[in-house]
Amino acid sequence: MKKIVVLFSALLLVMSFVGAAAAGEAESSTEKKTISLWVTSYIPTQEMEKPRDEWYFTQAIERFEAENPDIKVDWSYQESQQQVPNKFKAAFAAKAEPDMVNIWTGMMLLDIKDILMPLDDYVTAEDLQAVNGWSTVRDDLDPNGAILGIPILGSELCVVYYNKKLVENAGMDFEADPPKTVNEFFTALDNLKQTGVVPWAHDEGASPRTLMFFTAYWWAQQSGYPRIVSNGLGQTKFSEDQGFKNMLEAYRRMFAEGYMNQDVLSARNTRERLVNDQVAMVPGGNWQLSYYDSIKDNIGVIKAPDFTQNGLFTDSILGGPGQALVVSKNSKYPAEAVALGRFLNSKDENLIQNKLNPRIPINNYITVDELGYAENPIQMKFLDWGSNYNFWVDNSIQSEVYLEMERLSALYLTGGMSMDEYTKRLDDKAAEVNR
Repeated sequence: MKKIVVLFSALLLVMSFVGAAAAGEAESSTEKKTISLWVTSYIPTQEMEKPRDEWYFTQAIERFEAENPDIKVDWSYQESQQQVPNKFKAAFAAKAEPDMVNIWTGMMLLDIKDILMPLDDYVTAEDLQAVNGWSTVRDDLDPNGAILGIPILGSELCVVYYNKKLVENAGMDFEADPPKTVNEFFTALDNLKQTGVVPWAHDEGASPRTLMFFTAYWWAQQSGYPRIVSNGLGQTKFSEDQGFKNMLEAYRRMFAEGYMNQDVLSARNTRERLVNDQVAMVPGGNWQLSYYDSIKDNIGVIKAPDFTQNGLFTDSILGGPGQALVVSKNSKYPAEAVALGRFLNSKDENLIQNKLNPRIPINNYITVDELGYAENPIQMKFLDWGSNYNFWVDNSIQSEVYLEMERLSALYLTGGMSMDEYTKRLDDKAAEVNR
């Protein structure tokens, strides 16, 4: 009898260990998978003044986590997207990088491709059909290259916002007859200057938008993208690129001849000057249209005119899907990371994103009526222009070379550096980073 009791006690002890182990496994299986993320482009300027819990992205992550209770997203806002590649590379070297990063499409993405996880095994055929812009996140921008990221938000276009009243006061009608050539553009600037207003507003706040959103169109039209890419890779020279130098000459002319505000080094938020009838034109993007709601009856848009009718393309516009989410090749949760990208690109989320910051949607299933664009002639103009865009020039330049171009652009613009000095500095930087 004693033997039976001992055996029974031993059995209970074993069962208690088994039960504890099973409970431990159950507890382990319910642990959340945490995805860390650096993000920039989902938080537009107008939201920065709100409490963080009112941001669209905060609420979107809450919705994603509610639908995916086994996943937690630990995200942080990165103020300078231009600095993200170097910051990400340093974090990767220290084995402290996030799972996901919000980065520019094109060369900025390709500059860090060696530490990214190809996503071909996680992106589905339905993903490819539902979302546009996949060519901008493929290796070497090859339509058949490995998928290195997820295009997000939508197509952004480089446009010029103008004050209708000031343009009409100068005897012009940009709605009926916008400048179509570079000569017509400079004539328009001169007409505006004669009325006593500043024709063009430029600041060095987020980036040199006059250079990259406007005059860069003339560079791409003359030199073409293979040359732009090869300059940044140090295979050809900026100093020997006539299209680049033609663009720079026109860029400086805008400042030197008084067509641009002379406080470009200190000016910030020049959009307010357009709203307040102080300047006639401001370069920007289609996602900024809501900034001008207060003067919506007095705001118009044009695109960059052609530099030449014999260019590699004409009557086009710079833009396309410029933002992506990429995944570290060390991430433990690539499938979950792609699931987050898929959620953010869903029809419902993309509609919310476009109400906050209108773009040409990344989701192919969204209709014009759902966007509410049908009654908005400017948005309909954007949709029309977006069918014939050429890719971002800044996204096509090796990222460190681009940062050098951006850093020195105001010095060149205001006459503190000659064209020869500027192009040499860019050639030197390209040689340095591509050794």
